[in-house]
Amino acid sequence: MQQLNKFLASGKALRLILDEIPAPGDRSNALDQVINSVNDPTRNVRYKVDTDGVFKMHLASSFKDGKAHHFMVSDSSAYRFETDEEQFSAFGNFNDPKNAGYLIQLFDFFFK
Repeated sequence: MQQLNKFLASGKALRLILDEIPAPGDRSNALDQVINSVNDPTRNVRYKVDTDGVFKMHLASSFKDGKAHHFMVSDSSAYRFETDEEQFSAFGNFNDPKNAGYLIQLFDFFFK
């Protein structure tokens, strides 16, 4: 939480797409902090909720296995890609601009 707060206070952009917003009692402290930061003018945080599943369908059609994988991109070359959402299994890479760029394009298509 300390590092998340430090990041949020830095003014760096955080963009998030959620399948849904969990009820307040079902959210992690980190998600609460991010959601609460949206209304803070000193923080550069925005999120969207994919209530109609448009982003999820777009993602599923973009991957070879037809699944809508969760992912995170932190810059133009680093990412975390979830391979099993139930087990939270994932792999990451800090020096792969090609795949990070592809994930950025997928995200930006929906977020903008």
